[in-house]
Amino acid sequence: MDILKESNTHPNAYYLGDLTGTLQYKKDYNSIKNLLIPIHQNDNQEGWQLELHTEDNLKRLTPDTPTGRKNWKILLVIKNTRPNNVIIMKGVLLNKDTNEIALMTTFSDEQHIINNGNRSIKSMDNEWFIGHYRLLAPLFFWKELKNRLNY
Repeated sequence: MDILKESNTHPNAYYLGDLTGTLQYKKDYNSIKNLLIPIHQNDNQEGWQLELHTEDNLKRLTPDTPTGRKNWKILLVIKNTRPNNVIIMKGVLLNKDTNEIALMTTFSDEQHIINNGNRSIKSMDNEWFIGHYRLLAPLFFWKELKNRLNY
């Protein structure tokens, strides 16, 4: 059973145990469905909000790679706008052919990724870029994802 880990570098952010700098394409549906989520009194959303499941958002969350060109659908997406008007979305995609899950973080500005010392990948939307790293998200994101898979 997978357990969320708390980030040492980002407050109120949690991740699955993949190595730093790895895209999370092939997460097991049942592992996430049974994910152990820490219990905290303060479940601060820090400006994150649920976002619509649209074709545009699917393109923004899907890497322009051979694996990204598979048959995906959105399970969950949240959005936050930074003070410099950079929009960040974190999303969970389901591969409709394999039932595997992808966890992605996408940005409206590629420089935001590069300036933080990370690699970027083009998304299926030419204006958006995916950070080449594991997804960090607040607890409400993980709770909502688990609820969507279970209920």
